[in-house]
Amino acid sequence: MVHGLTVGELAKMINGEKWLEQGKQCKLTVIPVQNYTHSSMYELPVIPSPSLPNHLSVRLYSSLCLFEGTDISVGRGTDWPFQVVGYTNPVYGDFTFTPTEKAGMAKHVEGKGAVNYGLDLRGLDADKQKFTLKYVLDFYNKMPDKSKFFARAEFFDKLAGTDELRKQILAGKTEDQIRESWKPELDEYKKMRKQYLIYPDFE
Repeated sequence: MVHGLTVGELAKMINGEKWLEQGKQCKLTVIPVQNYTHSSMYELPVIPSPSLPNHLSVRLYSSLCLFEGTDISVGRGTDWPFQVVGYTNPVYGDFTFTPTEKAGMAKHVEGKGAVNYGLDLRGLDADKQKFTLKYVLDFYNKMPDKSKFFARAEFFDKLAGTDELRKQILAGKTEDQIRESWKPELDEYKKMRKQYLIYPDFE
């Protein structure tokens, strides 16, 4: 979800690590962008999806996309997808919204036609948003019947990469504990990533 690479650098990594089927490598030319660094803030000139209509939704996506493995609404079917989060239970907060089916958006809409209670994130500073598990952990911890939280467990695991994150959440781990468990493999990834960088890094 957050690989810390431009698309060109990611393509170089896929080639270099031979991740294509049977280790195939494609002919690749990456044209560098002038004056870009990994510390540059970049806002997309066009929206990448009807469900990501603005800069804030793009910046929140990495933290909220895991909800797609649950029945929690991330605002699809509203004017604020990936800027509001809610569920059909008042335990989640005073902010309310009612998703409907909207033209051009996915037809599967969590909480469609029902009042959803939760969080309004529309006032956040987009440029300050970084990946966090706090939203997923908060909603899981508030769920009265936790056995219903991972409604699409296989898809949650696919988004997370493995079933380990889901098992850690079920075990009651904190975000700090979960992040600590990532450290050894993350350190290895960061070393590998350095080989494929085109632009000055943020580290």
